[in-house]
Amino acid sequence: MVKKVLDIIPPQKKEVPEEPEPKIIEAQVEVKPEPKPKITYIPKKKVEAVPRKNWVKLPTGTFLILKLAIVLIVIGGAFQFIDNRLAKATITIWPETDDLKSEVQLTVDSSLKETDLSKKAIPGTVITAEKTYSGDFLASGKKNSQNTGQGTVKIYNNFSTAQRLIKGTRLQAPLEKFQPALSKDETPWFKTAADITIGPKSSADVLVVADGMGEKYNIEPSIFSIPGLVGTPQYTFIYGQSFEKFRGGEKGVLPEIKPEDLNNAKDVLTKKADSEIRKEIGIMVPENHVLIAETVKVEILEATAGAVAGANVEKFTYQVKARATGLVFDKNDLDAFGKDNLLSQVSDGQKVYDQSFKVSYAYLPAPVSAVPASNKAATASIKMEVEARVYQPLDEVLLKKGLAEKKVGVARLFLMNQPKTKNVQIDVSPFWRNSIPKDLEKIQVSLKFD
Repeated sequence: MVKKVLDIIPPQKKEVPEEPEPKIIEAQVEVKPEPKPKITYIPKKKVEAVPRKNWVKLPTGTFLILKLAIVLIVIGGAFQFIDNRLAKATITIWPETDDLKSEVQLTVDSSLKETDLSKKAIPGTVITAEKTYSGDFLASGKKNSQNTGQGTVKIYNNFSTAQRLIKGTRLQAPLEKFQPALSKDETPWFKTAADITIGPKSSADVLVVADGMGEKYNIEPSIFSIPGLVGTPQYTFIYGQSFEKFRGGEKGVLPEIKPEDLNNAKDVLTKKADSEIRKEIGIMVPENHVLIAETVKVEILEATAGAVAGANVEKFTYQVKARATGLVFDKNDLDAFGKDNLLSQVSDGQKVYDQSFKVSYAYLPAPVSAVPASNKAATASIKMEVEARVYQPLDEVLLKKGLAEKKVGVARLFLMNQPKTKNVQIDVSPFWRNSIPKDLEKIQVSLKFD
């Protein structure tokens, strides 16, 4: 370092009189920064590894080959693991089939509780339906009618002496009682139908008949005067009164029910009842049961009309009460009987393809008994036809053992050489596999018949 130099000379001691001390002036010296030391980089010498004893120096590419081999071994192991884990084979076989048919005649008997194989009979049940049907019908007849209205009038005699009224004595009602109004040639009179004597201070009921024809004489209850007593003291004391509407007055063409109208109504309703009651009994058939339509019997229990022949009405009501009975059987009984009959004809070693099993029946009219109305025992004969496809079953376990670890092509050839085999389809997974797995549980075998 550069040392600071002070340009100061201390005073020498003199014996002089004391003087004021001199001022010390410090000189300003420029201080330069110390230069940085120069650093020189000396690289380290490469120290070579000293080979150990017994080490063999390998070529440069050998390590890459080893790494690649290890990778391939790992991949191969993983591939093998996945292959074994996911290995699966689905084998579908179409076997050859033969059609087998059988026909048998059997009896449906409502007295049986269960199938009787010895008698070739199955149980049946009689069902019954009853219903009433009605309808409105028009009268076809016409009738010219001119009748007089009539009714009962109570005649009061408030006079002091008895009063005799001969047959045909006129009684007159107020004009406003006639609806529609009377014409000029019509009179408002009603005449007594018989002679009658009414005592003093008493009354009597008298039948009176209108003097004209038509519905306008069917008047409502009214007060009657006696025109023949006009000018006498009795006129104000003797009068009549009705309490009910008069009836029977008519004039013109009236409808009329003819006997053929009633017969036609019965025929129409009987046909309707027959059709409808058959539908009703069809609805009543229990689940999984079959109604033998030919055994259905319809009876008309009652037939009544709301009017009689000759009645003057435009329309009338007719009704009939019908009953239907029929014989039904359980389809399960028929199927079981048919299958047992068919299986008895199957050769040893063959098996029935269940989904191909079909049973049908046809009604045989000759040996049938009519279903009685009392719901007693009834029978019917039917011809049953049964058909199914039979095939030669395979031993699945033995088949799997024979297919395990075989190539797909070899396995197919092996299967096609089996008896009664029509076609084969083999699907293996994963997609890269070309052989059947060793594990039998990973082999699925199924039969197809379409």
